[in-house]
Order: sequence, then structure tokens, then C-alpha cells
Amino acid sequence: MYPQSGYKQVAAKKSPIVDPLIAVEDNLGGVESWPTCIIYDIFVVNPNTISVQNVAAFMYGNVFPVEKAVDCFIECIGLDSYYVTCAMKDS
Repeated sequence: MYPQSGYKQVAAKKSPIVDPLIAVEDNLGGVESWPTCIIYDIFVVNPNTISVQNVAAFMYGNVFPVEKAVDCFIECIGLDSYYVTCAMKDS
């Protein structure tokens, strides 16, 4: 038996993994309430200057953190894009 010396075993805290799209929806409302052009730019179009600027403006206009917006965009387009990361932060 261990002596009762005030020692407490602390379990490591694990941060839950949250789907980036769910995080955005929790703050901005469901995707079905977003403008059609934003849905198109996030899910259909290969990232280009205009699509990235549109999504960045939408997220920024709704006071959503850039880092989380980038994570969502990258997750939704299905590729890790240095271009998206840089372009969204510059927009």
C-alpha cells in the first residue's frame, strides 16, 4: 500500500479531436444556412485566389479564427494545401 503523503496521480488530459467543419458550424450555423457560393468554394472548386478570398472573407466577417478556418477549408477540400494556408492568412 502507498503511504498517504498527499500524492495524487494525475491522468493525462487528452484534448478531444473535433471535426473542423463541426467547429465552424457550431459558430456560424449549419452549412445549409451558408451562401451557396461559399459552399461551392469550399467543397467543389480547386482552391484559387478568388475561392480562398471568398471563404476567408466569409469566415472573417463572421469573426471565426483564421487557423480554424484554414483547418476547415483544408479538411473539406480533401488536401493539405500550403497555398490555402498562406492565402487565407494573407486575405
